[in-house]
Amino acid sequence: MARHMDPPFDPTISSTFRWVQCGEKGCDSCTKNQCSYNVKYVEGSEINGHFFEDVLQLGASQRANKKGPVWMGCHTRETKLFRTQVPAGITGLNEGGWNVLESLADGPIEKEVFALCLAETGGSMTVGGLNNTWMPSSEPFQWTPYSSGYHLALNQISFNGKDLFAGNLGEFKLDSGTSFSYFSGHQVMKLEEAIRDAASKRNVSWSSISCLKAGEDEMDRFPNMTFHFGDATFVWRAKGYMFRKEANTWCYAFFTSTRFILGASFMLDHAIIFDREEKKIGFAPSSCPHFASRDVTSGDLAP
Repeated sequence: MARHMDPPFDPTISSTFRWVQCGEKGCDSCTKNQCSYNVKYVEGSEINGHFFEDVLQLGASQRANKKGPVWMGCHTRETKLFRTQVPAGITGLNEGGWNVLESLADGPIEKEVFALCLAETGGSMTVGGLNNTWMPSSEPFQWTPYSSGYHLALNQISFNGKDLFAGNLGEFKLDSGTSFSYFSGHQVMKLEEAIRDAASKRNVSWSSISCLKAGEDEMDRFPNMTFHFGDATFVWRAKGYMFRKEANTWCYAFFTSTRFILGASFMLDHAIIFDREEKKIGFAPSSCPHFASRDVTSGDLAP
């Protein structure tokens, strides 16, 4: 297994730990007589392991949030991005089937609502509602309905004030568990063409076919992309559609796929609310908190 920011969980020190057995309600797969899972992601990473049940308390211990029993996964195999990422795992919050949020909604939390605010390093998450201290925004939230699996109907993309696409562009899955964003081949070609044209007009050089050389100030001035989901408008900044590969080197954070996904690269620097009871998603620009180490915890963010 890979090394991550947290040491592996040790079940021997938990008095409430138990393995989930084959045949239990919600167990759809078994390996070696244990309830198991196998999840593959668009960029090629994969996780395998076995389910266990234990008591979960979200947030720093001093916040004294309510506890509740949930199923979690113990990885036995990680590949690609799961091996190199800093976090120790992933929180599955998709609809359909069992997940942590649905389990917590039966006890510790009052509503099936969660909010994410992702930064280049770190970010914040709340369940049951929104914490404005952790996800500050000076703009009102814009809301759009979603279909099963957090799919949003996209009907327009513009760049630097110019429409690139209009009409029914398909349904895109909003998924923080996918690192990058994925479009059709034609859409990627048009997006790259617009970025290259903007770079040329600003005399920004390229270090490779997909990476440009630019400082922080230049990236802040680079044009935005605007996405329209019904009446809701989402602004994708340059530091989202380009990711920092190294100092002053920024590469495309979107690729071609037959599965259309707006991943973590799309969600950066926005407070995004997933209201599963009302079947809608809201978003607003936000100064999401940055964490570079465990020296700063979520308990430091709020009074």
